[in-house]
Amino acid sequence: MLLTAVLLLSPAPQSVDPPTLRVIAMGDGFVAGTGGKSRGWPERLEIMLTERLDGVRIEVENEAVERDTTVTALHRLRRDVLARDPDVVVLQYGQSDAWVELPAGEDFPRVAPGAFRSNLVDLVATIEGSGARVILCEPGAMVWTDELRARYGSAPPGIDIDAPYDTGDEWGFDRLLGAYAGIVRGVGEELRVPVIAVHAADRLRGAELVQSWRADGVHASSAGHAWQAEEVADLIEGRVAEGGIRPRVLSAHAAPSRGWTLPEIDYATRPERVITVDREPGQYLGHPSTDVMPDGKTILCVYPKGHGRGPIVMKRSTDGGRTWSERLPVPESWATSKETPVLMRVSAADGSTSNEVLWSGLYPARRALSADGGVTWGELEVPAQPGSGEQAPWGGIVVMGDHARVRDGSTLAWFHDDGRFFGPRPGSRGFTVFQTRSADAGVTWSSPEPIVRWPLGHLCEPGFVRDGGTLALLLRENSRQRNSQVVTSTDEGQTWSGPSAMSGALTGDRHQVLRLPDGRLFISFRDMGLDSPRWGDWVAWVGTFEDILEGRQGQLRLRLMDNLKGSDCAYPALELLPGDPAAADPAGREPVILATTYGHWTAGEEAWIASLRIPVSELPAPLETR
Repeated sequence: MLLTAVLLLSPAPQSVDPPTLRVIAMGDGFVAGTGGKSRGWPERLEIMLTERLDGVRIEVENEAVERDTTVTALHRLRRDVLARDPDVVVLQYGQSDAWVELPAGEDFPRVAPGAFRSNLVDLVATIEGSGARVILCEPGAMVWTDELRARYGSAPPGIDIDAPYDTGDEWGFDRLLGAYAGIVRGVGEELRVPVIAVHAADRLRGAELVQSWRADGVHASSAGHAWQAEEVADLIEGRVAEGGIRPRVLSAHAAPSRGWTLPEIDYATRPERVITVDREPGQYLGHPSTDVMPDGKTILCVYPKGHGRGPIVMKRSTDGGRTWSERLPVPESWATSKETPVLMRVSAADGSTSNEVLWSGLYPARRALSADGGVTWGELEVPAQPGSGEQAPWGGIVVMGDHARVRDGSTLAWFHDDGRFFGPRPGSRGFTVFQTRSADAGVTWSSPEPIVRWPLGHLCEPGFVRDGGTLALLLRENSRQRNSQVVTSTDEGQTWSGPSAMSGALTGDRHQVLRLPDGRLFISFRDMGLDSPRWGDWVAWVGTFEDILEGRQGQLRLRLMDNLKGSDCAYPALELLPGDPAAADPAGREPVILATTYGHWTAGEEAWIASLRIPVSELPAPLETR
């Protein structure tokens, strides 16, 4: 059995402050209310929760803005919401996104349905990535009034467009909004976040009754705000009782410093260095994983068509990542992938065979095998357990975060779950890092066992590095209260230490590590330091193993590319390619770092996959550690 690291290194300080539950509402004018922020349902929610949650200090902030859309919400999310370190964020969008400004001669919504869905997914993912819980609310239904019918019932004189609204139908002004409400429901189901069915409830009440619940046909009346406040309060109260939402002492809401003062190399100013792996107009491409073949120049790259889920795409490079093939044919089941795919090469414990293994996570986690270096592949299947050969399904998030061969020849692999996907139904385990083992080239895998569960934060997405007899896992801290953490093992993964903080220079997500020829470490990750000027960008760090363990800043930072949309980038893939001793060009004889990831590299476009080839000689000689 593995020793689960759950101990606190020191007792928590005593505080006279009661636990605090901070809720922030974000939305358009329906949430803001017709009379300004003091009239919306969030203000009623604070009163209700204060009455219901005895001994808990309730803070509800209304950050709704009239005419706000999911587009503008993404721009102000960090400043207006995440900077306040909420426990719960309630999102209610749709009315303003679906609005057609017919009097101005427009016949299309402010935000198209596809963009609305993409933006909503980004909002939920970014908020949950910060450690807060999300509640989605459908938009409230809209009904005709005389004033609305006069303004929006027909196109302005002299403009030849079809009015998108139907004046002959009592729900005619709500004609477009139903699709947006459906998108909210779909996103909630897909991302497993709760949805309050405001629009559906309105339609069941009927247009005549809803008119009395709308102050002007669009914004909620006092009765409408009271009803929604009750629904949100019921949901939060239930989640607090279940332990899914936990109030914190007020001092825990203070964000620690995430700053750094290292010298930096900025590759984001060198667009000519960027290699396009794949790019498709209008299609989100994300979360790549790579693996280099034994020849040192053939590389496979896989990634989903979508944000963290969707059909898996595969490409191959035969020249060290300088150029990439067209999309390769893949097994039919790869189109059913639910999460970020991950590639790894796994050898048998006795060294007799090896396989390329492709993982697809959530529940149940599945893997596909290739015995010929990724030329041909099997279907995605739930792996069997060693010995019995029986399938015992389990799941998780980013399966696998990383892997390593240990001294007995077996391969350890690590992933995490937050309680939603380990079993067939969501549980209450909370953020946990798991370890599993294979001794037969990735064909069978042991039942995962927990190795890290930390009550002070949300640790996840392990990235591996070894230094002699010490194994280390670098961990994302997903509540955004503390720096990224590291845990270590000195017995080849049999037991693990408790977490300790890494420096602000290494605070971020999805750390991937390689060792340079001079012994230093090169770590690629997404910068999530709240005080970092590179927040949300794809970055790298250079330093020593001791710098990590001792919480030092290290030696050097690199900005690899500038991400232009929030923090949606940089699940990085990282390879160290050997030089070719026979190369005519001296530059071809030296080792090269191949760094690959996704991001919003072009303003107004969906995410696409890019690589950088960085000769090791471009990095300065070892610098003074800070």
